[in-house]
Amino acid sequence: MIFGGFLAFLCLICISFYLVKGQTTDKTDCTKYYNFVYGDTKNYSNICCEAGIKCDNNGYIKSLALSGRSRESLDFTSFPTFSRLEELNISNFDFKEIPEGILNSTFLKILTLSEDNIEIVSPSIQNLSQLEELYISQNNIKEIPSELFNLKKLKKLALDKNNIEIIPPTIQNLSKYRSFIFTK
Repeated sequence: MIFGGFLAFLCLICISFYLVKGQTTDKTDCTKYYNFVYGDTKNYSNICCEAGIKCDNNGYIKSLALSGRSRESLDFTSFPTFSRLEELNISNFDFKEIPEGILNSTFLKILTLSEDNIEIVSPSIQNLSQLEELYISQNNIKEIPSELFNLKKLKKLALDKNNIEIIPPTIQNLSKYRSFIFTK
């Protein structure tokens, strides 16, 4: 009877370890990052956290900067979901619209997209409900979607050096913004 109880206890520990281990070894942020950037399928540990990418204590990427000057091309249609990404800076790429993968980064607080030739800001921008700062400078944007002004936590908005012709009246919905930069 004691042996049976001990065996059940041991099985419970094994199952718990398996479940916890399965959660932590599920594709790490560094693996997602390297697979996205280099197109391989290798499994990486948290080595990217030492290469200018800011991570939390558990190895989740918190801040990421990508520059087209250092990379020939990246397929942003396959931009991975980083579950704790709060700051994203993308510059010098060539895409006409903000990729949907970026617009699905629901924990983003700061998004910078500069010199990317962006012409269209999708209404899906409103998915970034935690966004506090948005910098979309030096692009080719002509029209701002009214959904942008549904971002209730947005405090800073920079749209300088674009080709914006119309600012929708819904700009008044930005109740918390402290800084608005708009120049041609």
